[in-house]
Amino acid sequence: MARIYLDATPVLHGERAVRRNTTNLYRHLLLESGGEEYVFPYFTGRSGGRLPLEGGAKTIPIHWPGRLLQPLWLRLGWPCIEDLAGHCDLYYSPDLIFPPGRRARVLSTVRGVVYYEIPQYFSVKALRWMLTMHAYALRHSTHWLAVSESTRLVLLERDQLDPDRVFVVSHGVDPMFRPLDRAKARAQVQARFGVQRPYLLYVGVVAPHKNINGLLRMFVHLRHTRPDLYLVLVGPNGTATEEIDAALASPLLATRVRRLGAVATDDPILAALYNASEALVHLSHYEGWCAPPLEAMACGIPVVLADVPSLRELGGEAASYAPVNEPEQAASAVTRLLEDSLYREAKIRIGQRVAAAHSWARAAQKFASVLRRILEDG
Repeated sequence: MARIYLDATPVLHGERAVRRNTTNLYRHLLLESGGEEYVFPYFTGRSGGRLPLEGGAKTIPIHWPGRLLQPLWLRLGWPCIEDLAGHCDLYYSPDLIFPPGRRARVLSTVRGVVYYEIPQYFSVKALRWMLTMHAYALRHSTHWLAVSESTRLVLLERDQLDPDRVFVVSHGVDPMFRPLDRAKARAQVQARFGVQRPYLLYVGVVAPHKNINGLLRMFVHLRHTRPDLYLVLVGPNGTATEEIDAALASPLLATRVRRLGAVATDDPILAALYNASEALVHLSHYEGWCAPPLEAMACGIPVVLADVPSLRELGGEAASYAPVNEPEQAASAVTRLLEDSLYREAKIRIGQRVAAAHSWARAAQKFASVLRRILEDG
């Protein structure tokens, strides 16, 4: 039987979205397969740590901080995964920086190509690091996993990769995101955050490429027609935090926009925030994949999205769309959802079907088929 290594380091130490997605994918993979085919090596880091994977997962703790090894991987292509964890036939990395393989086939994950699509929104230092990671993954991967078809197409065009070696496995929706009693959800949100009026919702990091300034301009267009409406921003601080906080001090926004900060992805209040909202509005300049629109649709909440390829791919006919730099059109899309009940209900029904098609069980099945195909192709 082939020996397949699935790097589980992000389950312990990954950025919050990567940690959640990797954990969900691996847990469902174990449920689907029983785990007999898979081994999960992971870098324990300085503080150690026990891998939280159920189902008798076979694990290999590597007692090195991965960050200390990154310069060696980047400069020398060493130490290899075989040096650290023993022989394997296929090694999967959820990230772009990983121990290279000596003879093993290597499948790495590209979660987006923001550095290709909108480099102007990043500092020179950040952009250089992202491009360095991407170039490293190109050199040391034999196969690539994209999180969306739109990301795959950019990779094929920009990097001239073999189409037979680039696969797509999109993320699933956590089961906690489902329709709740709206009155109870509103009561929970009011008790926790003090938000009482109807509100539009944004969920995501406060970063330039998320176009929160565009979201605020859209909201200003609604101030006369919907004076009862709030805007609620949920998500961790990012590189646009100071800019957005300054914008929120404007008299037009100060009393009608609430920034709640980060909410844990497994906190039930997040599902309540979706359920209590009137709509999710996400006007990002670029996404590789974006969970909040699917989470909102799973909760029975309509969404207005930027008209960019990955969000079109994700939302399909369920979403309403507006050009990224046209806040007035986005405001019109929101107004129609709020005032046309038949249109709203139709979008909600389609959205629930779209969300249901993105289960983690289905993602795990597709991922397992990708691993088998790589091994069969040799």
